[in-house]
Amino acid sequence: MVLLLAISSASSAETLTASVVELPRPNSGTFSFQQAEARKTEILSNAPTPKLENWKNPYMGFCIHVGKDDSLTVYGHFLNALPEFRKPGGRQSVTDIKRLSVELPLGGNPAGILITSDLPLKDSKAIHEVLKVLFVPSVQLFYARSGEPGSTANRSHPVGSEINRTPAATGPGR
Repeated sequence: MVLLLAISSASSAETLTASVVELPRPNSGTFSFQQAEARKTEILSNAPTPKLENWKNPYMGFCIHVGKDDSLTVYGHFLNALPEFRKPGGRQSVTDIKRLSVELPLGGNPAGILITSDLPLKDSKAIHEVLKVLFVPSVQLFYARSGEPGSTANRSHPVGSEINRTPAATGPGR
């Protein structure tokens, strides 16, 4: 399934509209590993966005922000009530991010990880290293994609509201 969630952020007099989209997850029941792998590069068509601090993650997880300098920052951890997860930890390595994802108490569910970025991810070197460790069956990745005028994304719900699920356009899964 594709998950669309509209994001609105105002910059000067201009409004940016984007959608938070699920990246196909390998061996998810909907996508085989090969089907998901073939679509993995869709994340490189992201829309640059600020950190989406108010995004409601449908899973336990966190958000990763790729800075203009290609640095990685974790924010919005679902355990933010605990002091060690309350504040962004500054720059983090891919190893730190992998450790955080493995430590999540998932109980058989995937982790939900949103990737936001100050730059188009196609221009990032760090995203390729992140995908090497997080593009796995136990992690559902999300990213921001530009909405088009008059599209469903423009009529979706704002960040923090209920999600709008629509069927995948790829046909039947396994």
